[in-house]
Amino acid sequence: MRRSLSGLSVIEVVIAFGILTIAALGLIAAMTRLMMAQSSSSHQTIARIIAESVLQETALTGSDWVDSGDLGMVQTRQVRVGQNSELVTYSFQASIEKMLPTTGMGKSDSSLADMGTVWQVKVRIWWNQGDAPSGAVEKGTQTLEVTRLTYVET
Repeated sequence: MRRSLSGLSVIEVVIAFGILTIAALGLIAAMTRLMMAQSSSSHQTIARIIAESVLQETALTGSDWVDSGDLGMVQTRQVRVGQNSELVTYSFQASIEKMLPTTGMGKSDSSLADMGTVWQVKVRIWWNQGDAPSGAVEKGTQTLEVTRLTYVET
């Protein structure tokens, strides 16, 4: 008479446990990457909001740009970011550049009066990097640059 054996052998249990361990480690790695991506996205969103705010403030000052001594200086703002309210220091620097002056109807005739000037306003913002932007392991450069053209009539 044959006796039927029921149950699992030791080798089957070890193989099943190994497969479950590999699957669990893969899931943990995926969740870690997802959390890092969410954190990076939050930082970029706040950086864009700050940069747009600085652009708007600069655009509203109008012709005071040229006389402004603090425009090229590095400034900082501290903001709480993410679900754990991490305190992040955002550093930014605004710059302006005078583009070619515009003349009436696109003509280069010197008899036409100067209609105004186009200015390029640029804000570069970085975070978690001190005074100068640099790269960070697994996080990229952590910088953002926003540019706007502004027309000022004369």
